[in-house]
Amino acid sequence: MMEEDDDYVEYVPVAKRRAMEEQKILQRKGNVLELEEEEAEKEKLAESKPSLLVQATQLKKDVPEVSATEKIILQEKEMMEHLSSGYFIHRQRGYSTLVIL
Repeated sequence: MMEEDDDYVEYVPVAKRRAMEEQKILQRKGNVLELEEEEAEKEKLAESKPSLLVQATQLKKDVPEVSATEKIILQEKEMMEHLSSGYFIHRQRGYSTLVIL
């Protein structure tokens, strides 16, 4: 049991391993400052771009709420548009009914 624990090596993600290898190579060349600047730029870009979840939440907040009266007006307008085609969908209290004329 102890021998197995001694051989244990913690997993390091591939991206992190590649970054570590790149840093070792750049240290040999003396370009550590350039790497740090690039990383700082990447971090700034990542911080400046909001995630899709944040964008979706913001869009939901920005959408104006439709009052009950406006909903009824929109439904009536939709019914008028569909009357010429011979059918319309009547929505009331969460239920939809197809009305064929």
